[in-house]
Amino acid sequence: MAYALGMGLPFIAFAAGLGWLTRAIAVIRRHGGWVTRLGGLLLVAVGIALVTGSWTEFVNWLRATVGPGQIGI
Repeated sequence: MAYALGMGLPFIAFAAGLGWLTRAIAVIRRHGGWVTRLGGLLLVAVGIALVTGSWTEFVNWLRATVGPGQIGI
């Protein structure tokens, strides 16, 4: 029974969130131009942060605030 639940629950969760997912994709497609512009702006901002060295400061602040994180393998 636990095996069947473990195999079936991801599919049920996906089906339950499918409506939300399709609405989110529709919003992104409708505003695709703005999404592209925002992505480009973020790429330029990260590039400038990398060149000036403020990216390292941001990452250090983020690690101090959130924690270093771990990859569980």
